[in-house]
Amino acid sequence: NLGSVAPGYAPNDGYIVFEGAVSGSTSSTSNNFNTNALDHPLRVGNATQSSGSSLWEKSISNINEGDEVKFSIYYHNPSNISANNTKATLKITPSGSSTNFQAESQISASGFNTYTSNVSLSLNKAQSINLKTNAKWYHNFDGSNYQIDDVTVFVSGNTATFDLGTVNPGYAPNDGYLIISALIGGQAVQKTIKANAGNNQEVVSGDFVRLNGLNSVGTNLTYTWACDKGINLDNYSIATPSFIAPEATYQETYICTLTVNSGSDYSNDSIKITVNPKKVLTSTGTALGEITSVRENNNGAVALYAKISECTNENCKARFIWGTDETVQNQTTWIENLKKGDEFSYPLINLKKGKPHYVGLEIQMGSLTFKTKTSDLAKFITTPDKPASFSAQLKNNTNVVLSWKKGEGGNKILIRRNINICPDISDQTSDTIYLGEGLAFEDASLAPNTSYCYRAWMLTSDGIYSTPAEIVISTKAKTTTTTTTPVYIPQTSTTQTAAKQVEKEFSLKSTLRNISLNETQFRKNITASAGDNIEFLIEVKNTGKDKLENIIVKNLINPDLTIKNVFVNNENRSLDSLEHAFIKELKKDEIFRVNFTATLNEYESEGSMVLITEASADNLNPLLDTVNIQKAPLGDDTDDDSIKASFFANIMAGGWVPWSILILIVLALLIVYFSFKEERRK
Repeated sequence: NLGSVAPGYAPNDGYIVFEGAVSGSTSSTSNNFNTNALDHPLRVGNATQSSGSSLWEKSISNINEGDEVKFSIYYHNPSNISANNTKATLKITPSGSSTNFQAESQISASGFNTYTSNVSLSLNKAQSINLKTNAKWYHNFDGSNYQIDDVTVFVSGNTATFDLGTVNPGYAPNDGYLIISALIGGQAVQKTIKANAGNNQEVVSGDFVRLNGLNSVGTNLTYTWACDKGINLDNYSIATPSFIAPEATYQETYICTLTVNSGSDYSNDSIKITVNPKKVLTSTGTALGEITSVRENNNGAVALYAKISECTNENCKARFIWGTDETVQNQTTWIENLKKGDEFSYPLINLKKGKPHYVGLEIQMGSLTFKTKTSDLAKFITTPDKPASFSAQLKNNTNVVLSWKKGEGGNKILIRRNINICPDISDQTSDTIYLGEGLAFEDASLAPNTSYCYRAWMLTSDGIYSTPAEIVISTKAKTTTTTTTPVYIPQTSTTQTAAKQVEKEFSLKSTLRNISLNETQFRKNITASAGDNIEFLIEVKNTGKDKLENIIVKNLINPDLTIKNVFVNNENRSLDSLEHAFIKELKKDEIFRVNFTATLNEYESEGSMVLITEASADNLNPLLDTVNIQKAPLGDDTDDDSIKASFFANIMAGGWVPWSILILIVLALLIVYFSFKEERRK
């Protein structure tokens, strides 16, 4: 699947080479493992007699009952093709009890000759050698350290086998070795613990990175982390330490190793952290540019702003390239006579509302053309229209029926209510009475003789919201006794009894904190600046008597945030899981947690940002909760001279009449004072 192929030759054209083996052919004599002088054959060591380490030898003797011996199997593919279905095998002969043994290792792969190597072992008395299923795999060497993984080998009698998968040609990071252990006499005791350092991660300089060792197996575990190349963790002795990815001018790889202990038993596992330089919207070459902002996002129109950051011959022209996907097949007209430092803009109209769009730059300098890389395209989402025909019909002094038509570009409507004042979308004191996809809702929780203001917003699946539609109503004075119906946020039409609600209930709580400001407490509202790292915590708790089933947590994420890491019940998950985190069952008093980190992107306008979370479970009404991010004020670039000039200009133009009067009064008082002093002197 080639995906999208843009028009033109390089860099858009290419080719694929398919390979096949001729049926019945034998392995090529050139496709062998470990042919170079530096390649290490099979070696053996006595870990017990060398105090836990292994002195690797071709043969060892004086081996006692209870000793642990280890075998090192090295592999290297010196050919020019990948070795598929590569397997490492260790076989010990004879089987059963003896004083002298031979161990033979084999490296085999499809289309490759099998590489064989041998070592010998001499025991002080006749014993058996029992292979362990726990082994260590050293691979992905980065020039300083190997990635070390605890792996399980398949043991059948006196033979152990491990599947290496595909081994690419060349040395590091493609070569490596496998350490298989065996116990002399008795039966091999397998480890009861296993370290799990989580999945490999790829991040950008400045990102908040959390390591996750919570999936390690064992009881009463202690955790010890170690990272290479100067990575400093906030805590080296917990399961989930964190750090800020260091600055990188090119892609850099780091190895973090987790060791878990339980008594005398231990296990290791490693992960690879790949740190990329910060993405800058530039083109390779000597004509560079960057998208600086997307403004005036309303009614299906935006204004694009950009800047020429480099133009060697001081005569460049540029245009925006844009589209609804990353192929960006639309272009604006050329803007000419640009030089380094010049800023320019262009409006886009008639865009699809509530949809993501991608934008980059194409810059020409003479006969050279430079384009923004696909991976560096800027993304924005157009604002949906507000709900149309928003109306209210009073049924009595406690009930009102609200109705509306959906605004273009939105797929859900959010309605909030307050008494005497109109609510904002980020107002935590206002009641949220509806979040759903319907066209009407009855609010049955009003008080008599009270004035209410309702506001409704259209929401996209990305959390972008429209301007509000608004309506004000007043209920009549109470004339009869009524029963207030609880407010809920429906997702589908459901009916449940009060008794059922007691048996099955749950709560939803969303909080956040600004990690870049070293905040330790989670709150409902924070202040953040562009580039700040923010951690979010969502907790769904079973507060009823019965277990809950099919719990779903949905989040509407604002595009002003770049999501970095997602953990669901402390397990590292893909970024997509934020849109639909799921757990099959939640028992009484158990908590379903969704935790994620994000970076606040650059912004042109201040204000607040609301993030909405919805939680649902079978046979219960969904719940809604919100948190608020207040964007920190942007810097004021107005200089002192302009302030003074504006001040005096206002006075001279008559815009400061009260000041003029005050000055006249002061002058009059001074004249009287000095006149009085002159009279007394005389």
